[in-house]
Amino acid sequence: MASQGSLSSAEGLIRSVVAPASITSAVLYYFGWLRSQTIAQDLGYDATLLGYGPQDYILRSVQPVATLAVVGATSWWVLLLGHRFIIGQIQKHRSERIRWRLPAFAALALGTLLIVDALDAAREGFDTADWHLALNFAAAAALLGYGSWLERFATRPMYAPVQVPQPIVWIVMALVAAGAFTATSWYAQDVGHQQARDNIRLARESAVATLTSTDPLDLEGVPSYTQGDHYITTGLVLLFSAGGRHFLVPVDYDQGTKAKVYTVDATVVRVDFDRSISVPCAGFDDLAVGSRYEIGDVIMSGGVRYAVQAGPTAESLDSGPPLPVGTGGPKGATVEAAGGFGQSVVIHLHQASLAPEHDAPYLQWTVRYRQQSDGVRAEINGASGSADKMTQLPRDPRLRRGGAVSVEGGTDGRVQIQARAGDSLRRMALGGTDLMLDCDADS
Repeated sequence: MASQGSLSSAEGLIRSVVAPASITSAVLYYFGWLRSQTIAQDLGYDATLLGYGPQDYILRSVQPVATLAVVGATSWWVLLLGHRFIIGQIQKHRSERIRWRLPAFAALALGTLLIVDALDAAREGFDTADWHLALNFAAAAALLGYGSWLERFATRPMYAPVQVPQPIVWIVMALVAAGAFTATSWYAQDVGHQQARDNIRLARESAVATLTSTDPLDLEGVPSYTQGDHYITTGLVLLFSAGGRHFLVPVDYDQGTKAKVYTVDATVVRVDFDRSISVPCAGFDDLAVGSRYEIGDVIMSGGVRYAVQAGPTAESLDSGPPLPVGTGGPKGATVEAAGGFGQSVVIHLHQASLAPEHDAPYLQWTVRYRQQSDGVRAEINGASGSADKMTQLPRDPRLRRGGAVSVEGGTDGRVQIQARAGDSLRRMALGGTDLMLDCDADS
């Protein structure tokens, strides 16, 4: 019909813009690239290392584009059904044409409100999470254009065509396209921000990756050591692999202070996974209460082998004084009920040390303690130190040759033995004249 000539013209414009496959592919490529670039910027790596091609970026545009496409298509069909109903009613009731101008006024009013809302939000600044405001702008332009056309249609003479200047049609179409493009761009970035946050959350819950290579990886700030002819690098979490590379972050990664993503060639490393960088300890509940272990005995608990020692190894005797002598009982270790300390079963040391033995590249050992008399001692990779109180142990400079000790609490608390940066815990021990140890439930 001649009365719908302008709408047919608008539909023709849509087809002429969207139809070319090259333009559609370019737009999809851009949205996919924008999403990937946002993730890379949030996590702190170079997106070019991903090695993505056009098809990869187009596939990554599916989520943001498809979501808004569903919204747009649904809105279009609802409006189209409403448009056909209104046009039918106007043509049936020409004598009541003033009444049928109300939909035109409603469209104009709603479009104006959306514009005012967008301008009001602009005063506080836009963010990619405000993609709906750009969508509102596109809807406002469409409603204002449609309201103007509908008002002309309702008041025109019978069978007379609706005359809308072609530049006006182009302007409305351009504003709608600009709003939709901006909304999709912002939504693609918002999806990227959310995915980056999800990656960080999953990294904190993921297993620690241990990289084995024949050449040093030289990752700044990442612990590594040699094992035979191989280099072992640990303390990292695998984010993902792409472009022939592994993308990893430190186990303590956060966007503020640890915003560092490491990339390594996937062809030169073997990746193994361990749930923790800590010496595993699930509690001593598998030990029989009352069991007695003398110096030189071995305790097996939770899959971990513990040696009961009188003090440090012979190689490190010169690094500190011998273990203080107390009156807590004969030298050795006793398995006892917790009695208000620890989980349910604890190991009670008398003039002895407990030394986990393992071959894994752990970086720390955390236990709970209760000190019942003066005299404690720790050993870290051959360096040992001693003090009267556990809280004094971290200040012993002799321990710093092998690592560090941190203590939370007083006579009761938590103690953590850590390897020196760039090293792993090969040997460690903790003991005292009268000291109770249990696993730390939070480690």
